[in-house]
Amino acid sequence: RLAALRREHPELTEPRFGHATVDETGRRLTLERGPLAIGLNLGDADWQVPAAEVLFSTTSSVEVGPLVGPLVGPVVGPVVGAGLVDVPPGAAVLVRRARPEERR
Repeated sequence: RLAALRREHPELTEPRFGHATVDETGRRLTLERGPLAIGLNLGDADWQVPAAEVLFSTTSSVEVGPLVGPLVGPVVGPVVGAGLVDVPPGAAVLVRRARPEERR
């Protein structure tokens, strides 16, 4: 599945690292590449990650597919398909922050 995602999303094959954010207290890492983000939860509690769609998850407790919910993040106004995904401790997700038709 990961090889297929790399073919479908050129952001994943970009040689530049992207933008990384580390939360040392919560023991969480976010790596952003364009509209995609990888969230890694090394902490002891669930972590809510903003997403429009989950593309990949390392745990069966997080379903792959589009999310629907309230807008979260720096964008102002409602966004269809935006929501939060709960990432349990020891898990990682690959998410799309905005649907392709919502990117500007």
